[in-house]
Amino acid sequence: MHNFYGVRALRLSRRDFNYRKLQYVIILVLIGVFIYSLSHLKRSSSPFNSQNTLIDSVDNLPSNPRNNVLNPPNVETQDDIYSKIVENDQPLEIDNRKFLKDWKNIYNVQKESFYFLIGSKFSIPDFQSKLNVPSSDESFNDLIDLHLYQLSNFENMRSLFRDESKNDELANYVYNVIVFNQNPVDCKKAKILTCNPNGPCGFGCQMHHLLHCLSIALAESKVLLLTESHWHGFSKISELFLPLSSNCDLKTLSTNKNRITHMNYLGYPKKPYKFPAVPSQIYDKLLNFNTNPFLWWVGQLTKYLFRLQPETKNIVLNRPALPHPIVGIHIRRTDKLNSEAKFHDIEEYMYWVELYFKKLEINGAQVKRAAYVATDEIDLIDS
Repeated sequence: MHNFYGVRALRLSRRDFNYRKLQYVIILVLIGVFIYSLSHLKRSSSPFNSQNTLIDSVDNLPSNPRNNVLNPPNVETQDDIYSKIVENDQPLEIDNRKFLKDWKNIYNVQKESFYFLIGSKFSIPDFQSKLNVPSSDESFNDLIDLHLYQLSNFENMRSLFRDESKNDELANYVYNVIVFNQNPVDCKKAKILTCNPNGPCGFGCQMHHLLHCLSIALAESKVLLLTESHWHGFSKISELFLPLSSNCDLKTLSTNKNRITHMNYLGYPKKPYKFPAVPSQIYDKLLNFNTNPFLWWVGQLTKYLFRLQPETKNIVLNRPALPHPIVGIHIRRTDKLNSEAKFHDIEEYMYWVELYFKKLEINGAQVKRAAYVATDEIDLIDS
């Protein structure tokens, strides 16, 4: 006996070797091969598997290839159907709901694969850290370009089946419902929900709270009114936006407090219709043309809240025109870094700007790159 790298090896001598056992093994193997060959020969002689029979069948087919088993008579091929659509200018019938569902799944898989490459941390991409591939590697960058190209193709495919008429029709319906809810005929009989987004936060945070209040008011069929308070950066929200209601005012409702509910967004009871809930009848219609119903719904509520006063609208319309395409970047610093957010270098932001324009250019588009930076860090702009 010998031990070689932990494996016991046996040295066989001539007297240890049993020739009779070897003969038995050889005989058994030969019998097995004979049985297998016999069964195979039997199967190959069957008329369903015989090569000669198959050739004879092909030779005996009618001259018209449409009348064989693969193309039975009176059954149109895909080419026939497509030719008729083109010749008669017929619209291609596609189940939009199924297409959008499948498209979203495929697009998300492509995005997740792309995010795996570039990683959640700009400094150490997943592909680089897990597979030990340097970010400067040519094949690595080619793979990123391929993912950008595929994402661009999917987005172009999606745009081909976008139906703006359905979008506009449903958007107008939602807007009219909000107007109807916010402007009852008799405000003294209407139920009121008051909202005061006066938390210790900025303008965007306050509008976010107000957005939640509007969604609750619609779900409970109540008129949403604001209790005036200080807004971040200006005294009243009415300086920027149109009032939430043209018919109702808190001053005229002071004697009807039993119909008024005061809402504190942070402490409001949880309801099944709070965000991210979408009204079921709206949600069902959205699936026919939209892949993100919640985002669409929030957009409609936001559009109502951001109805600008004429003076504000003039300022926006008369601002210098921005080039197109352009990437907007919001870089939040100062007090945000004290508790809520981590510091991110400007290079991390610009990396995503680079990817965006790269995706546009990868299909041959000639664009002049531009970025709009909104920040509370003055030194960032000066640098």
